[in-house]
Amino acid sequence: MKSIQTVVGEIQSVILENQYLSVEILSFGASIFHLYVKNKDEKIEVSVQPDDINEFLTSQFYYGKTVGRTAGRLFYPSYSIGNTEYLLDDTSNPSLLHGGENGFSFKHFEIAELSEAYVKLKAISLADEGPYDGILTLFTTYQLSNNTLEIIYEAHTTETTLCNITNHVYLNLSNQPTIDDHHMTIHANTYLNIDDSNKIISVELVKEPLDFNQGLKLREALNIMENTSFKGFDHTFIFSEDKHVQMEAETDILKMTLKTTNPSVVLYTHNKPAPHQLRHSKKEKNKHAAFTIETQHEPGGIQFKGLNDAVLTPENTYYETTTLEFDVKNIK
Repeated sequence: MKSIQTVVGEIQSVILENQYLSVEILSFGASIFHLYVKNKDEKIEVSVQPDDINEFLTSQFYYGKTVGRTAGRLFYPSYSIGNTEYLLDDTSNPSLLHGGENGFSFKHFEIAELSEAYVKLKAISLADEGPYDGILTLFTTYQLSNNTLEIIYEAHTTETTLCNITNHVYLNLSNQPTIDDHHMTIHANTYLNIDDSNKIISVELVKEPLDFNQGLKLREALNIMENTSFKGFDHTFIFSEDKHVQMEAETDILKMTLKTTNPSVVLYTHNKPAPHQLRHSKKEKNKHAAFTIETQHEPGGIQFKGLNDAVLTPENTYYETTTLEFDVKNIK
């Protein structure tokens, strides 16, 4: 563990490493700064983020960050838990994204536990830091086991509140500047149909280009989505309950397999160019440079009947896990 002076103050950096993987975790935002897959004497970087650490820490693209209390969007003007209405302020019009400016993505976490195989980080969200009740204590754990990175979230609250946590690491499994060459499978029969502001309209059966059950080449799917207002994917897929593996992505170099206890995932394909120099991609020319796989309860579910509402009570513990398993293909 080492200390680094940054624009957000002093932060801690922890590197976890084994025979298969290497990951650098930063205490600010409990974030994944770099993730590498090892192939003999070579390290293949699969995470995508700004080269500059200060840009990484402050970017509004949420590179690598832990996201919450509420991943996704809550829509103005309010939401309700039981008979209690929670008002969003005018700055959250039309929506509050990823818990807002006081969310976990922009908090200093403390290192609670550290070993060769894992690091556990802790942060607290206060009741006056958003449209929420109670004090929410979150533990984020990153753990390596062979060729698998496991992300574990555990949270406790003093009062009934919303809790929906995810990680926002961007991935590219090739050495190409875009994710066009990726083949992706998502075992999901339904998705959330959304309007141009990402507000839920309905739950629909998947259909082209949103049906990933048999696998899709992202180039073809993104070409179709380019003709929509989203300019790519920013959609929630609800996993089929009978599948042991929820999602796979692969290129000629690598394959990644995702398993999670969460009921859904948001696939986002970096649909806007960012003002950052990214791996393999130049500043302002990095559209579709990477994808995120934000496993979570359905975002905005509290505002749409029939979805998981992500309500946490003091009597219960929030506990969700996601594993990313990486396999190197036969490359020289």
